[in-house]
Amino acid sequence: MNTNLGFCLVLHHAHASLQLKLDDELGIHHAISFSDLALLNFLAQGDGARASQPGAASGARKQ
Repeated sequence: MNTNLGFCLVLHHAHASLQLKLDDELGIHHAISFSDLALLNFLAQGDGARASQPGAASGARKQ
């Protein structure tokens, strides 16, 4: 097997294993997943402005 592919697969397995462990611990203590935590962290770092929506600048809205 290509060593680069092997490295990527090992890295992917390690990431998946860690994410499952984090999901379990966060689920037990806070009833959220690691993805939920990452989203909450992203939102907490924001400035409170509204997120842009694709196509909103054109002003075209279906009525």
